[in-house]
Amino acid sequence: MNYLRRRANIVNSCTFFVDFVYLYIVQKNRYAMKKILLTTIIIGATMSILGFSNFFGRNNGDNNESDGYAKLWKEIDKAENKDLPKTVVELCDKIIQKAINEENKGQFLKAYFYRADYVIALTPDSLYTRIKDLEKMAAECKEPVQKMALHSTIASIYSEYARNNRWQLNRRTNVAGGEKSSNVDEWGSQKFISTILENIESSLADYSALANYSNEKYKPFVIQNYDGAYYNHDMLHIISNAAIRSIHNIGHIAVDKKQLQNKIEEIHQKAAATYKEAGNRNGYILKSLDYIDSRYFGKHTNLYINKVNELIEENKESEASVEAYLKLLQLNDSYIPASKKLEYCNMLLEKFPKAERTSAIKSVKERILKPVVSISLPTFAYPNKKESLTLQHVNSDNVEITLYKLNDATIEELKKRRLEEGDLKKCTIVYTKKIELQRPADYKLTSQKVEFDMPGPGVYTYKMS
Repeated sequence: MNYLRRRANIVNSCTFFVDFVYLYIVQKNRYAMKKILLTTIIIGATMSILGFSNFFGRNNGDNNESDGYAKLWKEIDKAENKDLPKTVVELCDKIIQKAINEENKGQFLKAYFYRADYVIALTPDSLYTRIKDLEKMAAECKEPVQKMALHSTIASIYSEYARNNRWQLNRRTNVAGGEKSSNVDEWGSQKFISTILENIESSLADYSALANYSNEKYKPFVIQNYDGAYYNHDMLHIISNAAIRSIHNIGHIAVDKKQLQNKIEEIHQKAAATYKEAGNRNGYILKSLDYIDSRYFGKHTNLYINKVNELIEENKESEASVEAYLKLLQLNDSYIPASKKLEYCNMLLEKFPKAERTSAIKSVKERILKPVVSISLPTFAYPNKKESLTLQHVNSDNVEITLYKLNDATIEELKKRRLEEGDLKKCTIVYTKKIELQRPADYKLTSQKVEFDMPGPGVYTYKMS
């Protein structure tokens, strides 16, 4: 049972409540009772490169952190706890050198960016040096996928800087020759945008190579989550998602927003086509959904629904189609009726009982079937009169309302605290009213008028069950 101020609800057999409602019955004409910003840029950028199914962070003891790496990361933990940034940098240098010697890309990148964050905290101007280091590394890199990953990171860093400094960039007067300068302090917004887009283009120079390259080699810089399995834990979904995020970061400083939107749609389409050609049906579904979301969601809802349904029809035997159905389940009931959503939920739970997203499906089903009863009471009412009150309900056949009168001692006590269920034992039951409810069609919340006999003057509360 739950209590609410001004409203009472019944959910899951009346197993909730928040507060009490008070009803004042009064005589007519009587009154009632009275780390600095720059330090976040590199970390934000390194997180951006990882896409929605992966994230950046230390995971000591796992993900290839054997052979002495785990011990070094634990030492970094201790140095952090003691607030020793120089020690952290020195330990990161050890990991970097070890990773270079062992050609461990994941440990190298993880330590490099972790180190960069602390170096920038110690010497803020070193941000620009770090970017230049990365640009030099990208220019000299011979390995295609690593080169694309570096360009993706460069785009992410610049885009994070542009996002965090958009106010200044939108008001900055370009310094003469600034567009050609290597100093970002002299760049205008267009220089940032062109540089970011150029790096994004380089980061996606070969979609197929990225799709065929396992991000296993980048652990622990990349930590794999369940949804990455739909993409076979490749680099394409990581790099393409990072590109989209970088483009979103510069939306506030762009004049030609259509150019950015077109680029986003192009990336989604190319990635989807790459997965389809490679026979990765799940990757194709998810990237197609990204494209449909970007192109139609919030703009053309009916067309959006049609496109999602077409994708489902084309791929209904694939587990990733669950993600497409969830797009429909999240729409307002005015577009997809609750009865249809319930039909989808039952079908998906039967067809894909072991899908990772079954909990989301069950959550939608529980929301549709959840019993709810609420009532609106006036704060004041005249004694010994009939009041017509409104009940709103769904998925419930009846409700019992018990009206209690509070005694003076309880009223005084409740000026200092909230009413609790135990206080009802001190109150007088005025009456209990059982109300039969008519279940609405299609699980829609409906209203029902109910007549109540108001008692004599006093202060009252009620309980619904």
